Amino acid sequence: MGTLSRLRDFTADRDAVPPVPISAEGIDDELDQVITESNAQDVRLDTLDAFTHLPVDATIAATDTHIIVADGTDFDNVAVSGDATLTNAGVLTIASDAVTGAKINFIDDSVATTDTHILVSDGSDFGNVAVSGDA
Repeated sequence: MGTLSRLRDFTADRDAVPPVPISAEGIDDELDQVITESNAQDVRLDTLDAFTHLPVDATIAATDTHIIVADGTDFDNVAVSGDATLTNAGVLTIASDAVTGAKINFIDDSVATTDTHILVSDGSDFGNVAVSGDA
């Protein structure tokens, strides 16, 4: 089976219905030879250049404030849900009181809320210390 390593030299009408096959016109002799040897039916694309085109169909149609999420097989158009909202300008807002101390991993007994104590950092983590002196 022939293996192709880049797509930038291919030409195709991506939006044609039905789709137009990839054309090898203008590609170097080495690639033309790979296609000829493999009879063009077993050519596999191993890597792609930067993703520049997203085909639009019913599952990924442009929908206000939705995002495109992959499940490892394909993409789907979904709304952000839960404790956050997303605007069509890309602003993500977390709902009031959605983040609690129990939801933050670094909070443990050493930084739990304690009357007359403050949090002090040593540059790598926080500690819960009593206010002392002339404070």
